[in-house]
Amino acid sequence: MLELSIRFPHLGIYLEQVGRNVSIGDVEIPLYGICVAAGLLVGMWFAIIEAKRTHQDPNLYLDMLILSTGAALLGSRLYYVLFSWSYYREHPAEILDVRQGGLAIYGGLLCGALAAWLFARLKKQSFWQFGDTICVGLLTGQIIGRLGDFFNREAFGEYTDSLFAMQLPVSSVRPFAITAQMREHLVQIQNVDFIQAHPIFLYEILWNLALLFLLMHCRRKKRFHGELFLIYLAGYSLGRCWMDGLRADPLLTPWLSLPASQLLAALLTIGCTVTILVKREMARRRKEAQKSRREAEAAPEETEPLSTAELSALQEELAQENTDAPADVPTENEMENIKEEAASALKVETATEMAEPFSEEAAKTLENEDDAQTADAEDATKSEVESSEIIPDEESKAENLPADETLESSESLPMDDSETSETPPAPEPEAEVPETLFTDEAESETTENLEAPKTTTENPQALPTDDSKTEATDGEKATSLK
Repeated sequence: MLELSIRFPHLGIYLEQVGRNVSIGDVEIPLYGICVAAGLLVGMWFAIIEAKRTHQDPNLYLDMLILSTGAALLGSRLYYVLFSWSYYREHPAEILDVRQGGLAIYGGLLCGALAAWLFARLKKQSFWQFGDTICVGLLTGQIIGRLGDFFNREAFGEYTDSLFAMQLPVSSVRPFAITAQMREHLVQIQNVDFIQAHPIFLYEILWNLALLFLLMHCRRKKRFHGELFLIYLAGYSLGRCWMDGLRADPLLTPWLSLPASQLLAALLTIGCTVTILVKREMARRRKEAQKSRREAEAAPEETEPLSTAELSALQEELAQENTDAPADVPTENEMENIKEEAASALKVETATEMAEPFSEEAAKTLENEDDAQTADAEDATKSEVESSEIIPDEESKAENLPADETLESSESLPMDDSETSETPPAPEPEAEVPETLFTDEAESETTENLEAPKTTTENPQALPTDDSKTEATDGEKATSLK
C-alpha cells in the first residue's frame, strides 16, 4: 500500500493512497491529463472574462485561444522531446505518448505566443494587448496544471532534508530521474525504499500564486500595452531560474550541457526587465510631454522680453519724437483726456438742467387754472339749482286752469323723469400736482392736461334739456290763447 503514498515527514503530512488514474468503467483517465485540461479551460475562461472587462470582443479571444492552445500543446511536447532526444531516440514509440507526462511549459509558451502573434497580425490587432488580457488566465491555468506533476510523481528536485522535503517510493519514479545523491540517502519504511527530494511543483504553485496577486494589483495601473505580459514573463522566469537549479532531471542543452529551461529563463528575465524599464521611462516622458503641451495650449501667449540693446534703441526713438514734436500741439493721449473731460462736463450739465424745479411763474399759473376750474364748477351747480326751482312754479299755474285747459296743457307738457331733478353731487377735488422734477417736455404735457376740460360723472337725466323748456313755453302760449 505504501507504493502509492506521498509523504512530507517534516510537515507531518502522510498521503497513503494517491493514485495516478481515474477509472470510469474499463477506461482509465490519467489525473495528469485531467489537471492539464482543467487548467486550459479555466485559463480560457479567465481570459474571456478579462476581455469583457476591458470592453473587447470575447469571440475574438476565443478563436485566438483555441488556435494558441493547440500550438502550445504541440510546442510543449516538441520542446521536451527535443531536449530529451537521447532517451526518445531509443524509444521513438513514446514520442506521442503524453499519458506519463513530458510537457515543457516553455515550449508551450513559445509556440502559443507565436500562434497568437500570427493571429493578431491577421486580425490587425495588438499582440501586446492580447498578452495583457490572457496573462492572468494563463498563470491560473499553470497553477492548476502543475498539480498534475504531483499525481504523476515528476518535476521534483534534488535530495534535501529541508522543511518541505517530499518522500516518494522508488518504484513509483522513473529510473532516470533518480540521482546518485538520492540513492545515497534512501529512506526505508516498512521494507519500502523512499527517495527524499525538493517538491519543485509545490514551489512553483506557491510562486505562481504570489505572481498572480501581483498581476491583479498591477492590471489597473498599467502604463502601456504589454506591461502585464512582460511582468508575467519576467516574474515567472525569475522563479524558474531558481527552481530549475534544484531540479534532478533538468533538460540539458546538447552543446553547453546547461539546463535549457534555466538558461532560457535567465534570458527572459533580463530581457523583459530591461524592456519594462525602458517602456516605463518612455511612457513617463510621453505623459510629461502631453502635460506640458496641454499647459502650453491653456496658458496665454507671452511675448519675449526685449533685450538691452532693443530697449535702449526704443528709448532713444521716443526721446527723439518728443524733441521733434512742437510744444503747442497736444499729443494723442492729451487729446483723448480732453475729449473725456468734455464728455463728462456735458453729462453734468444735462443732469443739472433735468434737476431744475418749476419756476414761480409756472406755479402761479397752475394755481390760477385750479381757481378758474373751481369757479366754473360752482356756477354750473347754481344754474342747475335755479332750473329745478322754475319747474314747480309752472306746475302750480297749471292747477288753476280749467280742467280742459289742464288736460291740454298736461298733454302739451312733456312728462319725463328729467323734470324731477336732484341736487348734483359735488365735483371731485382735483388731484394735487406733485412737486417733482420735470424736463421742458414733461412741463408742457402737464400744462396741456390741466387745460383740458374734465369729464363729469353727473347723471344726464338730472337736468331738463333745452328741448323740454321749449315745449313747455309753447304749451303756455297755447293755453293763454284759448
